Amino acid sequence: MARVAIVDDDLWVREGRAAALGGAGHDVVFHGDHPAALARTGWDDVDVVLVDAHDPRADFDRYQGVRVVESIRRAGGERPRVVVLTGHADNDLLRIRMAEAGADHLHAHD
Repeated sequence: MARVAIVDDDLWVREGRAAALGGAGHDVVFHGDHPAALARTGWDDVDVVLVDAHDPRADFDRYQGVRVVESIRRAGGERPRVVVLTGHADNDLLRIRMAEAGADHLHAHD
């Protein structure tokens, strides 16, 4: 099974995804909000990162998931697959920013 990281501003979403994926046999090695993900120094222990794009608590740029994806790609090492889950999937600017940041997939979370 996969080693998974979950990045989401919503505690209940993080906990629910962690419980569901852990219950399905995956190893959830990290689950935290955007600032916690940005503080991580490496992602070599992760196969797949599920990233929420939007953080309504952020000041100016509320698409903090873009910064997380950029941080993951800058960390180098083993390249985890980055899957962005968002309620803003129809936002073309977000799609471009995530592609430029190095996300592998972008899906609507509904």
